[in-house]
Amino acid sequence: MFTLIFALFSYTILFAQGNKLLSDFENGKVNFTDSVAINPKGSMDTAIVDNPFMTAENMSSKVWQWKRVDMTKLTPAGVNEIWAGFYAKLKNELPAGYNRIEVKYLRTNNTSQLRMKAEGDVNKEINPVTPASATNTWETLVFDLAGNGIANIKILSFFPDYYEPVDPTAVSYIDDIIAYQYPTAVDPNLPNKEIKAYYSNGEIRLENYVGRVSVFDMIGRKVFEGDALEGKLRVNLEKGIYIISTTEGKTKISLQ
Repeated sequence: MFTLIFALFSYTILFAQGNKLLSDFENGKVNFTDSVAINPKGSMDTAIVDNPFMTAENMSSKVWQWKRVDMTKLTPAGVNEIWAGFYAKLKNELPAGYNRIEVKYLRTNNTSQLRMKAEGDVNKEINPVTPASATNTWETLVFDLAGNGIANIKILSFFPDYYEPVDPTAVSYIDDIIAYQYPTAVDPNLPNKEIKAYYSNGEIRLENYVGRVSVFDMIGRKVFEGDALEGKLRVNLEKGIYIISTTEGKTKISLQ
């Protein structure tokens, strides 16, 4: 029996067939590119690692870690640039019609911010709709493409510690980079309630919820839809990560 903690958020954005998972890092790879270019060269150490803060906000097994390298201690000494990070040519360009990119982000200090640059029809750097505010806690940051006139993205960049004065010891984590086709960029970090759920023998049991439930995989395909009668839902799920959507919100679950 698997015990799953569901955090039901108070919003109802569903995956659509056209939404695109750029990478969730579960296979140990950065799936959206063949090459990640650190910029400035040597300014960051990066690796795909076990999720060090597995909570209801992010139950992924693997995440992308970013550590600053203190360039001032190198020989010859360099500069710790606020814009240190990476750029990557996308394997498949992200065409017009995607209105926002959402990224799971966790910082281990109280200063780091995540900034994004997109190169396509326009070249533009943008901050998330709402900045990171927590420490050692996963947050979902929303980057508004439509509102900034960004379309047909060919090159994507992130700056994982965009803050001055620079913290040369900064460590942050990125996960679940998803491009959405819904027209409005909204902040999903809303108050939530936790409930317990159990999965056993092809049945999900939800506590304190009765109603319609949709189950999506991580690339947005609906794999099941039905009514949780008396808080129970018959569905056979393979190991993996799924989005559970209800009339009260949605959450991500992981079956190991």
